[in-house]
Order: sequence, then C-alpha cells, then structure tokens
Amino acid sequence: MFEFSKLRWGQTHLRQYILWGLTPVLALLLYQIISRGRRKRHNAQPPPKFARVARLDSEFYALERKLTSRGFIGKRVNH
Repeated sequence: MFEFSKLRWGQTHLRQYILWGLTPVLALLLYQIISRGRRKRHNAQPPPKFARVARLDSEFYALERKLTSRGFIGKRVNH
C-alpha cells in the first residue's frame, strides 16, 4: 500500500524510467522517418521527356470520331 501511495503522489522515479524507456523508441521512429524520405527520393522516377496530351488519347475523342464516321453530327463545344 505504501508503494502505491508513493506512485499516486508522485514520489517515485517512475517519470525518469518512462523517459529513459521512450527515448530509444522515439529515436527509432525518427530514424525510420528520415530513411523513408531518402528511399522515396532515391527511388523516384524522373519525369517523362514528352508529356502525353490527355485530350488526344481520350476515349471520348475516339467515340466522337466513330460517331462522326457513322453520320452523327453533334454540336462541338470549344473550351
């Protein structure tokens, strides 16, 4: 009961033990965060030299060409 009372009223060195126990865990987490950032930068692919034009290879433009070839003439909207 005496030890419980000491713990309850803050008369133990429990805070010091917790601090020393958490220090290696926090150091390990910091190391993982730093090494993960380095791996991402190292494994990153360079951007392509020529960017695709999304408009020209869209399925909607292929559908529009197919409908036009079958005689459907729709209203074209320019943006």
